[in-house]
Amino acid sequence: MSYKDQLDTNLNTVIGVAVSVSLFNGFRAKNNVALEKIKVEESVLELERTYQDIKNTIAQVHFDMESAYNKHQSFLKQVEVYKESYRINEIRFNNGVSNFLNYISSKNNLENAKVNLTNAKYEYLLRVKVLDYYRGKF
Repeated sequence: MSYKDQLDTNLNTVIGVAVSVSLFNGFRAKNNVALEKIKVEESVLELERTYQDIKNTIAQVHFDMESAYNKHQSFLKQVEVYKESYRINEIRFNNGVSNFLNYISSKNNLENAKVNLTNAKYEYLLRVKVLDYYRGKF
């Protein structure tokens, strides 16, 4: 038998129609919408958390600035007190009533108070600048 005859005798005729309806695609579209809604809610929560963190940081920086200010004011008073103490000890030393140790001690106390005042001043200025940064004032 020839090749053509083999094809003619063994050829089956099949006609088919395939229809693909995507009504039920495994509910993927519905699930994707639900997942996106969850992502939006997570983003909103993250934004609120970030807002609260920034608010807490600003409150802490403000507290630090107030603390540095109070420290600066305290050292101002301390310098005034040590100035008066030094003045009194200097007069007493010059008149021979006090010894050299008391005079040097009061002078050292005054100098240490001045150094502490300077440090407190710059710490306060730094805290003010940090607070201005967080407030958006550069």
